[in-house]
Amino acid sequence: MEEFNFTEYYITNQEVWNQSGMFRLGLGGPKCYDCHLGNNNTYALEKAHENLLKPFIIFTEGITPTERDEIIKEIKPHQDFLPMLLLPRNSSIKSLLYHDRNFSTLAFDMEIVNKTCGKCHPQEVKDFSSTPMGEQRYSKRYTSFTSPAPHNCGYWFTDLEKIREELTVNYTKEQAELNQRVCNQCHVSCLDCHYYPIAGKH
Repeated sequence: MEEFNFTEYYITNQEVWNQSGMFRLGLGGPKCYDCHLGNNNTYALEKAHENLLKPFIIFTEGITPTERDEIIKEIKPHQDFLPMLLLPRNSSIKSLLYHDRNFSTLAFDMEIVNKTCGKCHPQEVKDFSSTPMGEQRYSKRYTSFTSPAPHNCGYWFTDLEKIREELTVNYTKEQAELNQRVCNQCHVSCLDCHYYPIAGKH
C-alpha cells in the first residue's frame, strides 16, 4: 500500500476490532473477509477483491444502483444532516445503501447476511427474519400457497401479466422493477441500524 500511496487502507486485525467494537476475549474478532467477503486465499490485490461487498449509491433518476467508488472515492462525512452524512452535495444522488442488500432489487439480502453478520450473530438474524420488517424481503404476500397477491404497498410488483389485464395503459417489467426498488430501499437491513458512521458511535 505504500507503493500505491494508500497506507491508510492497510489496517491490522486489531484495528478492525477496535473500530468495529466486535472483539470478545477468548474468541477474537472478525477479519475483513468475514464482513466483506472477497477472496482471503490470496494477497494479489485484484484476486483478493473479487466479489467484495461494498456500499453502493442510489441515484434519484430511476432509483438506479451504482458502484460507490465510481462516485465517492472514500466514505467520510460530507454533510451535517445525518441521513445525508456520507453523501456529497449532489441533487442527483438519493442515498447510500450498505452491502447487506441485493444490488439489483435493493432488498435486504438473506443470502449475504447469512455469509456475513449471521456467522457471528445467527440468533439475531433469525429473530429479525421473522419480524414484519424482515419478512419484507419477499416483497409480496400470498392469497394461497401458489398464487402471489398484491404486495401491501400496492399492485406494483406481483404477477405482471395479471396486472396488465387490469390496466388500460401499458405497464412494463422495467416499471414494475423500479417500483419494487422504490419500496425496498427504505425497508431496513442489519447495517441500517447497527452501523453508525461516526467515530465512537457504532
